[in-house]
Amino acid sequence: LGLFFGAGAETAFGGMCKATEVVQHTALTAADRITDAELARKQDDAGDGTLRICFVGSNTDKAGSSDWMSVVEKLHADGIDFQAYWVGEGPSREAMIRRATDAKILDRVHLVGEIADKARRHAMVKSAHVFLFCDRSLDGPTRMVEALAMGTPIVGYASPNASELVSANSGGAFAETGDIDGLVAHLTTLSEDRDALADLIGRAAKDGADFDEKVAFRRRSDLIKQYLDIKGAAPASAGAATSATDADDWDDAKAAS
Repeated sequence: LGLFFGAGAETAFGGMCKATEVVQHTALTAADRITDAELARKQDDAGDGTLRICFVGSNTDKAGSSDWMSVVEKLHADGIDFQAYWVGEGPSREAMIRRATDAKILDRVHLVGEIADKARRHAMVKSAHVFLFCDRSLDGPTRMVEALAMGTPIVGYASPNASELVSANSGGAFAETGDIDGLVAHLTTLSEDRDALADLIGRAAKDGADFDEKVAFRRRSDLIKQYLDIKGAAPASAGAATSATDADDWDDAKAAS
């Protein structure tokens, strides 16, 4: 049995397994997710003003640092009012800072480095209107799950995993890998059509409604029991844990580890 963190990895390596399942990994708790009241305020706030863009991840070529800079440079050249934040450290960060300096967009593009404080990082993602990524890996950045759970639409390069994450409610917009103009077009549309942006935020929150560590653990646990044919095992599903026993299972396993 192969449990893969993303449909792209499943496609690439699943042939080595007799059975495969796509699962997600996250350290989010249910308390980290955006609340209904926060979502309503976020959608109302998205009605006008500056478009807020964020990304959380390492500053590397694989994470698409150069393409990400190209997108924000084109947004600036096109006169779009935005503020963009990249949270993370990495070997490309200094080059990104130099590029932003040369383009005279340091007042719009903020390469803030690593934010160790989880609450502060989550607040930044939750306040963003868009999670922009140009990751070139098989399944896209792992923080897509975090963004959706906080009601932040994912906009970036298409991948099987990204598409699957928003398959229920379409809480994202994608372009082919390398299509910088396609990403600029998506962001321009969202900046100019605020009803569409508010709607996409709501869709993203729905797609992320069941993402937390207990749900992820429970699904993996149920899959293992299902494939081992353990008596009494419930069929695995992507839905939320619904009983006190689920929570106890998670807490016991976490303590044991």
